[in-house]
Amino acid sequence: MTYQQAKELKDSLTNDFIFLNKSIRRRYFFNIPSNRHRFDSLKDDIYEFVNGIGVVQNEDKSYGLSVYTEGLVPGDLLTDYLGLRQGEILIDNIGPITIKSQYVQMGDSISSRNGDTGSIGCIVKDVNNIKHILSNYHVLTNHGTVSVGEEIISPAVRLKGDPRYDVAAHLSYAKKVHYKIEKTGKKNYIDCGVAKLLNQDISTNALPGDEEINGWSEAEDKMKVLKQGSKTGLTKGKVISTSSNIRVDYGGIDQNKKEAYFYDQIAIKGLPGRPFSEMGDSGALIFENGTNKAVGLLFSGSSDGTTFANPIKWVLDELSVEIL
Repeated sequence: MTYQQAKELKDSLTNDFIFLNKSIRRRYFFNIPSNRHRFDSLKDDIYEFVNGIGVVQNEDKSYGLSVYTEGLVPGDLLTDYLGLRQGEILIDNIGPITIKSQYVQMGDSISSRNGDTGSIGCIVKDVNNIKHILSNYHVLTNHGTVSVGEEIISPAVRLKGDPRYDVAAHLSYAKKVHYKIEKTGKKNYIDCGVAKLLNQDISTNALPGDEEINGWSEAEDKMKVLKQGSKTGLTKGKVISTSSNIRVDYGGIDQNKKEAYFYDQIAIKGLPGRPFSEMGDSGALIFENGTNKAVGLLFSGSSDGTTFANPIKWVLDELSVEIL
């Protein structure tokens, strides 16, 4: 076959096999055998198992078809049915064709294509029931350099995530953090954002032990809390303050040093001998031990593991989302 002949046959078979119905209509280029009952079951097999047809070039520079299947379709029967010669059709059993976005969950690592590693806080949904991953502004936007619609990778690129295959979401919205060098005088209360999931089938915010996040509540002094992050996993801690004003170093040096002032943040200490969080845990969800109610979104911390988080109510209100 020439390329044009193969393309025309491919387009016609696409309609008959995949996109329309089970009734395979006679075409002028079909050499349909008179013994039609031999092919009755083949029609159903084709419709059920064939997911694609492509034009391919053979070794002799002629063209044929590659039929992409997710089950065993008899190649000789299909070849006879279509009136094709040996070599003009190839059955390629590649399995189901799906989007290349894996099943991500809270605590998994994420990054933009060129950004630092952070964590998925949890899965949230907007007013249209569209599901997003919740994390930090500085994680999702790489400090404001990533635009709406750009890819979010999981696992993070620095943890061997491949931007060609590991796209988990696309940036939807992030609340800008105002740095001191901008001299805007604006106060910061949250460092958060959301990215629309490619895989909309995710239905829960699963925790270890078959438990799930159970809504949200406000943090209280001395509350015992947990967090699930990509760097340190599941850790335990205790709220030591629900109203801390802090200066956060976002990187950069000299005149380009990025510092931001945050007001009324939650402060948490880990259990003795273990930090509550480390670098890479930014964006993780903090929740009450026992009730599994979300209380904060982790965004910063000190070298000894003291951790700071945005009150979760402010985050959800700003983003107009609710926890799944």
